[in-house]
Amino acid sequence: MSLYKKREEAFEKRDINLWGDSIHDDFKFVRHQSNTTMSKSEMIEMVGQMFSSDSVNIVEGRCIYENDEILVE
Repeated sequence: MSLYKKREEAFEKRDINLWGDSIHDDFKFVRHQSNTTMSKSEMIEMVGQMFSSDSVNIVEGRCIYENDEILVE
């Protein structure tokens, strides 16, 4: 199963543990507009809040590119 499919499943189930397992320990999210970053733990916390909210709904998520080293959603 591809990494994208695993993350898609985590979103469908709103399973933060499954989602967190899908990202590398060295994960870093970089906001391109401000160049600020979020670590894996910060990202898990934010996504966990999203999962617990009924108002958050991913509507047309898609995998743009994926290989063994990178996933672009």
